[in-house]
Amino acid sequence: MKKIYELDGDNIKSLEDFFTVFGEMVNGRGGYFGKNMDSFDDCLFGGYGLDEQVEIEWKNHKVSSAHLGYQALIDWCEAQIRSGDYLDEEGLAYLEKTLDEARKKSGDTMFDILVGTIESVNERSDGRRNIKLTLL
Repeated sequence: MKKIYELDGDNIKSLEDFFTVFGEMVNGRGGYFGKNMDSFDDCLFGGYGLDEQVEIEWKNHKVSSAHLGYQALIDWCEAQIRSGDYLDEEGLAYLEKTLDEARKKSGDTMFDILVGTIESVNERSDGRRNIKLTLL
């Protein structure tokens, strides 16, 4: 039987909020998985985060979407480029391209990237994990 997790978009008004709310969704109040995309991906895959068969219901997702738009993506890309952590040529090129598109308000938003990351788990795990995301 799939476990159902609920994210409340009313509580997600920044990328940091998303990481906090997601960590608490999985581990309860005060639950923590870090404050970056690598930690988020670990939560999705790491064996100590989500169960293998889950459904995530993102309630009030439009509130989150409004706050996790192009500006949130611009801020994230700029912070990643400034820090330089774990960046190779390919990673830097991705960030620069994504930043350029976000500044033009084209391509994905930060919300789109988060949703895409969750939705790609099944394929990236070669079927070992089954995570269904429902936007409500």
